[in-house]
Amino acid sequence: MAKESAILQCGPDSGASLEADAPQTVDTSKFFGTMTEMMRAPRLFFSRLEDTHENYRNSLKYLAYASLFYTMVSMTYFYSHKLAMAGILMINCLLLPALLAALNMLVLTLFFGRRVALRRLVSIYAFASGTVMPLSWIPAMQVITEPIRALLVMFGLTKACGLRWWQAVLALLATLGLFLMIFWSVLPVLMQVKEMLTAA
Repeated sequence: MAKESAILQCGPDSGASLEADAPQTVDTSKFFGTMTEMMRAPRLFFSRLEDTHENYRNSLKYLAYASLFYTMVSMTYFYSHKLAMAGILMINCLLLPALLAALNMLVLTLFFGRRVALRRLVSIYAFASGTVMPLSWIPAMQVITEPIRALLVMFGLTKACGLRWWQAVLALLATLGLFLMIFWSVLPVLMQVKEMLTAA
C-alpha cells in the first residue's frame, strides 16, 4: 500500500489530518493551524512529512506567509517603509532556509554517507523557519527563537530523514559552521549594501 502523504489541513474541527490524494493549499487558517501543530507536536508533524510535491509546495507557501509577515512588521518598526530594504528582507527570509538545507545535504552526504532529497530538507527548514518568524522579528526574542528553530530542524532530521539524535546534532553544528564561514566571508559586502540602502 502506498504511503500516505502528510498534507496538513487545519479546519475549525479537524485540527491536523492526513489527506492522501487531493492537492491542498495553505491558506491563512491552515497557516496558524500548522504553526500550532509544529509547536505542539513537532515529532509527530515531521514523522508524517512524506517526500511529496504537495508537501514541498505547502512548505514553501507556509514559509512565504511567514516571510511576508516578518517583512511587513520589520518595515513598520525598523526600516521606515523603505521598499528596497523590504525586498532584501523578503529574499533573505525565503532563500536562507534553502541555503541551509543545501549545506545540510552536503554535510549529510560527505560526512554521514546519507543521501537525502534536497526538497525534503528544504521542507524541514521551511517549516522550522516559518514557525519562528512571527516572533523572530523582535531582536530580543532571537535568543529564544533561534534555539527553537534549531530544535525543530533536529526533530525534522530525526523523524523525516531517519537520523539518530547525535547525528542530527552533529549535522546541524556542521551546517551552522559552514554557514558562518560563508557569512563572515561576505559580511563586508553585505554591510556596504545595507548602508547604501538605509541611506537612500
